[in-house]
Amino acid sequence: MNLVEFNVVYKGVSKRDGGEFTNEKGEVVKYEPSYVIKFDEDVDGDIRERRLKFPLTNKMLYSKLDGIDVYSKITLVCDIQLFTGNAKVLPIDIK
Repeated sequence: MNLVEFNVVYKGVSKRDGGEFTNEKGEVVKYEPSYVIKFDEDVDGDIRERRLKFPLTNKMLYSKLDGIDVYSKITLVCDIQLFTGNAKVLPIDIK
C-alpha cells in the first residue's frame, strides 16, 4: 500500500449507481456502484473541489463519513494505486 494523507474540508458522501457507457472506441464500459466523497482541498491557496469514489464494501468508511458535519476539517487517508497508464486514489479511512 502507498498511503497518503490529505487535510481537506468535508462536503458530503453519497451513493452512485452502477451503469455503463460507450467510450470513444465504441466499446461498452461497465462500472460498479460506489460511494463518492466530495471535499475541498487547498492547493497553494487555490481551493479545489474534489470527488473520490470508494467501493460499497467499505461500510466502515461510509459510516464514519456519514456521521461528520458538512464543512468539517478532516484528514483523509488514501491508498495510491499505480498502474501502467494511470494512477488511482482510493479513500480508505479518515483521522
